[in-house]
Formats: sequence, structure tokens, C-alpha cells
Amino acid sequence: FKDCIRVAAAAIILKDDKILLAKRCREPFNGMWYIPGGHVLVGETMEECLIREIHEELGVGCKVGALFNAYSDRGRDPRSASATAFYFTEIFSENFESNFEVNDFMFAPIDNLPELGYHQNIIIEDIKDYLHNKKTQV
Repeated sequence: FKDCIRVAAAAIILKDDKILLAKRCREPFNGMWYIPGGHVLVGETMEECLIREIHEELGVGCKVGALFNAYSDRGRDPRSASATAFYFTEIFSENFESNFEVNDFMFAPIDNLPELGYHQNIIIEDIKDYLHNKKTQV
């Protein structure tokens, strides 16, 4: 995949001033927290991908909401260049299940996050700006 761009979708799952993070238990970024999501399969829409990935990674169903933003950066994934669409997402349960990719979950304070895999801290800054602007418009 080094000469290809892979397309992915990721879920922004918010609860109060916290964001849901998953902890990877395989490479790349083994042992690091990240915003859950994954690569689109041939024939899937972005939304279908996200529903499948959330079920695979968290073990729960979800409803995909509005598109937040899309990001591309050759350095985000060591396997290939990628373009990822981040969607606001609602989950139907918090009874998460560990699996071969993810072994822990947490709602982390958005203002106090660890270094995230896939260089997602850049995206977190945009989410914080969005939430701040949303609060000031009320």
C-alpha cells in the first residue's frame, strides 16, 4: 500500500467534555490510544465502514452523524498514505468488548489526553476549537 492512498472513517464519540478512545493491542501504534475507526472496504460507503469498524473494535452498534472533517497526511499511518473522514457518532451501548485490535477503552477528558496513535492529537485540537466555538454561540 506504500504507493496508494487508503480511505478510512473514524468516530468522534463525545460524552460531556470527554472523548471515547480505544487502546490498540497490535501494530501500528501498539499500546497507544486513538479515536476508533478503520479503512473502507471496496463497495462500502464511509458510513457503512464506520458502523462496521465500531462493531469490530468496540463490540457495539452506532449511529453515524454529521461529518466533522477529513484529514490526509502521509505520516499518519506508517503502512500507507491515508485520507480519514471523522464523523460525530452516537453509540448504543458502553458495554465494550476487547478484541484482537483493541484491549481497552476510556472516555478521556478532551483537555487532558495522552499522545494518540495516528498523530490524532492534531485532530483533537480541531475538535476542541469546534466545541469551544459551539459553547460560545449558545
